[in-house]
This record gives sequence, C-alpha cells and structure tokens, in this order.
Amino acid sequence: MIESLTRPYNERLFNTDTFRGRMHMARYIWLQEEVKNLGLNNISVLELGCYDAKAIYFLNNPSKYSGYDANWEYGLDIARETWKEKPEYTFHECNMAAEFNPAGEKFDITVCQETLEHLRNPDLLEYIKRMAMATKQYSFITVPNEQGFFFFLKYMFKKLTQGKSEEYNFKELMLTTFGMPHKVTRSLTDHKGFSYKELRGQLSEYFDIVYEKGVPFKWLPKSLSFSICILLKPKKI
Repeated sequence: MIESLTRPYNERLFNTDTFRGRMHMARYIWLQEEVKNLGLNNISVLELGCYDAKAIYFLNNPSKYSGYDANWEYGLDIARETWKEKPEYTFHECNMAAEFNPAGEKFDITVCQETLEHLRNPDLLEYIKRMAMATKQYSFITVPNEQGFFFFLKYMFKKLTQGKSEEYNFKELMLTTFGMPHKVTRSLTDHKGFSYKELRGQLSEYFDIVYEKGVPFKWLPKSLSFSICILLKPKKI
C-alpha cells in the first residue's frame, strides 16, 4: 500500500535515470553538502513542505525532526510508515501558517524546499517569520527558477513533451522570459508569476542571507539554473 503511494510523486520528480529527476535531486545534494561543510551534527530539524521526509536521508541522522506538510498525495502517511520506529521524528498536517510549529519550538536548522513558491501573502510572510523564530543556526531554502531563458526552455519542454504547462499568454511569456515575472498575475495553482528575487526581499525581513546559488550547475549564473538555493541565518526578532 505505502509503496504504491510513493510512485506518482517520487517517480515523477526523483527518478535519477531521467534528466528531470537529476535536476530535482540536486537540491537534496546541496542540502547534504552544506550540512557537512558547516559541521552540523546531531542536529534538530524543522521542515516545511516535507512531503515524505526524504530530507532526513541527507541530514546526517538528525537527533530530532519535525516535518509539516499539506499531505498532498499522502506524503505524511508515507513518512509515518517509513519512520515509525523513530518517535523523535514527528509529522504534522499543515494547511495554514497558524498550524506551522504552533508551540514555537526552536530547532538547530530549518528546511523548506520547493514550497514557498506555492504560498501567498499574508500566509507566506507568516510562514517565513515562524521559520526565522524557530531557527537557532541556519535555514536552508530552495525555490524553482521561474524566470529568464531557463524558464522559457523549461516551459517549451513541457509543452512539447508533456502537452501541458502553466497557461501564459504571449505577453506574460515574454515578461517572464525577460526577467519580469512580478508584472505577471500570480496563479493560485502553479508557479506562474513567482519571482525568487521578490522572495529574497521577503526573506530578508527576518533573515540575513548568507548566499544564493543555482543548482545543479553551480558554475553557471543563477539565471540558467533549475533551482535557487538560499542559505540564511535568522535575525533577532
């Protein structure tokens, strides 16, 4: 039962035999490498948008883990079954900011991968604030690159190979391709109109940004990257 639930999402996004799978897996490799580089061991972890808590495998055996997710495609059920022998790992359904870490617990690090682009104000700002307040050391955030030439290539690839993509009219497509997604009306269901540059400003209200980099090709400029990885330290709130 649990194995069958993992197929739709994990095979779509994380099949490393495919180019798409390798692109999506790159953010977990970044997380693993940075945790190691920063010397973070025996850490407590809070994750927003955890799905099936795949991040645990890349976090050097965290001493405590608390994952929050909307439980789309039953990700939390998979996580609970996978980690049922680890009572220090807990998983919580979360559909609004008020449900995220409601006790205000503190964790060594916080993680949020490919989730903030789905949220809207004012909930988005409240989630960011709660993450900052919960973070003792570092926060690891990744979001998709949804602007510029790479966006255009990704958009056309989906149109040609999958017969679907976000619905952009010609003007919206050009604005996004030329780096102006903030001029496109945000979609309520997909990435349309999302700008990681705008998100950077929202994050900086509560965090100091240590760095940004693109993955998987770190030697390329961020504008040609699949995802944007952001390492942050919390400001004192």
